[in-house]
Amino acid sequence: MALPEMENSGPNGAKGNFAVLDLVDALEWIRDNISEFGGDPHTVTIGGQSAGGENAVALLRTPLAKGLFRRAFIQSSFTGFLPGKIKNFASKAQHDQAAVDEVMGAPTTLVDLRAIDEAKWLAPWKDGKESLFSLLARATGGGQFFTIDDHVFTEDSVNLLQPGDFDGLDIVIGQTADEYTGLRGVSSMTEDEQHEALLNFIREYQVGNVDPTIFPLYATDDPVEASRLALRAINDYMFQYVRIGAEIAKANSPASNIYLYYWDHWPPGKDQGLKRAYHAADLWYWNGSLREGAKDQRPWSDPDFRMKQMAMTYLANFVKTGDPNGHSVPHWEQVSGGSDNGPSRFLRLHEGEAELRTQTIYPTRDGYMRQVIEEGMAKR
Repeated sequence: MALPEMENSGPNGAKGNFAVLDLVDALEWIRDNISEFGGDPHTVTIGGQSAGGENAVALLRTPLAKGLFRRAFIQSSFTGFLPGKIKNFASKAQHDQAAVDEVMGAPTTLVDLRAIDEAKWLAPWKDGKESLFSLLARATGGGQFFTIDDHVFTEDSVNLLQPGDFDGLDIVIGQTADEYTGLRGVSSMTEDEQHEALLNFIREYQVGNVDPTIFPLYATDDPVEASRLALRAINDYMFQYVRIGAEIAKANSPASNIYLYYWDHWPPGKDQGLKRAYHAADLWYWNGSLREGAKDQRPWSDPDFRMKQMAMTYLANFVKTGDPNGHSVPHWEQVSGGSDNGPSRFLRLHEGEAELRTQTIYPTRDGYMRQVIEEGMAKR
């Protein structure tokens, strides 16, 4: 949340971004205390998935976190290192003030908000089903935009495409192949509805524009599959968005170590062939949460247990050394920076196996989305 009154009242000039300040405080505590637990303050690893992935990227964008971590494991961050969910203070504050006034039903000041009893924040608001906290969080935090306030974020710090931004850092970043089947769900679409969805999925903070030449790439005569493929198009775009950002970061920061993955392993269970590698599908494996024979879990099979062991090994290696390789897992090479180094390779994880690839199994889609993004970046 950012409100106009914060411009002159925030601590140290902060005008929002208080969640990021909390993250920085946590990292400062780790720096000051981790040695007491046998840890090394110079090799701290941050990480997160979805909103947590966006927070990890936010820590890369703020000067306040510089030197507080060495490694980042970034899962499903949606935008990666290219232009992301950043707004200037004036526009964010104007939006949020209007949203607060609407929820409260009257013009509301910071003093008014701070005077609300804590129990009232969590109680149903105005006889509704949601709490005041939930309503305001959604109204002001929708889309999880961060604010350029010249303290937590500056115009310069949010730009991660500059020389040296990643030097000395170890990064793993990636996406699942079907993020949105778990976020929006698959329904049914006519051909016209699918075409409309395909033409309008790129968000305001992203780059590029699609045109009708995209239609044959996601064509089907099945209405349910039309919906799934419309969602898949968003994922195909996002993976190339994250991939290009990783390549530029490596090119501009040759002293960095940057690894890219593409999670295409489908957990078993209901609608496996429809949801596929959905948003958060990879967490079972990276976190080692599979339990053989557990009645409250999914019907895991051999590829799942192989994938769990492989994912856990990559992650443990990375946290320990900054390099995911070692201990008998398939070799994972870094992304390459620049065309002189040839097509950049990424690790595709699928059916209990890992394979280095220069393209997904749909190279025509890859090429189309990459062209859309590169042309959009050239116009910025």
